Amino acid sequence: MCRAFFKHLHIGCQTCRIFQRYHQILIVTVQLLVSTTLITRTYALYERSRSVLALTCLTGLCAVAIGFWALMRIASTDYSPLTFANMSAGGCGLRIDEAAGTRYGIAWVGVVVFDTEILILTVWKTIKILRRWKKVHLWSIGPCGGRIAHVFLRDGCTYYGILTVMNLSQVLTFLVASTQRN
Repeated sequence: MCRAFFKHLHIGCQTCRIFQRYHQILIVTVQLLVSTTLITRTYALYERSRSVLALTCLTGLCAVAIGFWALMRIASTDYSPLTFANMSAGGCGLRIDEAAGTRYGIAWVGVVVFDTEILILTVWKTIKILRRWKKVHLWSIGPCGGRIAHVFLRDGCTYYGILTVMNLSQVLTFLVASTQRN
């Protein structure tokens, strides 16, 4: 049904480029929102430490810069109509060349590096909190006790694990698939 819909519209290469650009901008926007949330959370966890804020913002800006570099370099690539998969059948399955796949992969590595930094900072601070609580015997006070620290650790590791698997699968898809086409 979807193919019939797109075939009826007679989507051309320019429209497919616009769809692809929209998708890329949406991905960058979502990554910026998630990164802002993670930076804010880490900043609060470190009790508004300006050095932690500077470190996370610098790493985030580097990841964004690498992402924009990848998008802009790919945007300057001249795609011929032959690079669009199944255009006669309808749809916008854009195939990318090896250089574009490598740049996309590098952009996703920036996201993995940023997420790794956030995880390391979260684990480091959580361990420090647990040690401090054990020293002053706050470990078992109240129903929460050390559970808050464990929640930070559990949620941070779970978030990192799931997203890293997803992001690394993106990187491998771009890097391995682009080299196998040649």
